[in-house]
Amino acid sequence: MASIHIVFLPEILLTCIFLSVRWEVNTAYCDSIKQLPPYNNPQRLLGVIDMAVFDFLIGNMDRHHYEIFTKFGDDGFLLHLDNARGFGQHSRDETTILAPLYQCCMLREGTWQRLNLLALPEYRLSDVMGESLSHDSLSPILTEPHLRALDRRLQTVLMVVRRCINVHGEEAVIQKKVKHILPITVHRHTSTLP
Repeated sequence: MASIHIVFLPEILLTCIFLSVRWEVNTAYCDSIKQLPPYNNPQRLLGVIDMAVFDFLIGNMDRHHYEIFTKFGDDGFLLHLDNARGFGQHSRDETTILAPLYQCCMLREGTWQRLNLLALPEYRLSDVMGESLSHDSLSPILTEPHLRALDRRLQTVLMVVRRCINVHGEEAVIQKKVKHILPITVHRHTSTLP
């Protein structure tokens, strides 16, 4: 039987009233997190990066944990639940949400291809989303400013990835489906992740 596990993101640190994210305050955080299970599995780390891209696109500044479908063990996929803060402020683009992307400078090839497709005029993300939501009985779900924010944020994501490619090269940044890219460290970890 398949199970779902809730995993708290390793980067969350509560300080006083404000939520301080280690990704934001430690620019080398990706290098350290890649050494810790389960993030030493590149597919898990790439899943977290995909989730950061998704959260940035929808403006979800409130991701404290993620769920994972574990039927396939460490190769299980992340479930993007609890998106309640998404599409809140159309005029605010919180780029720190992208910290896993711009620190690790890695992205799945399929994600990169889809993002580029959604940037083309004939498949513009706002048009695709607007068309999809127009069939909902509660339409309109998103206002025009929210739809335009999707396109603006998509351009930001593409710019971040292109910057990574310029620095590290496309082969290092755009990850093909490979079982293990990063060195694997095997050790028991029973306490909370840092």
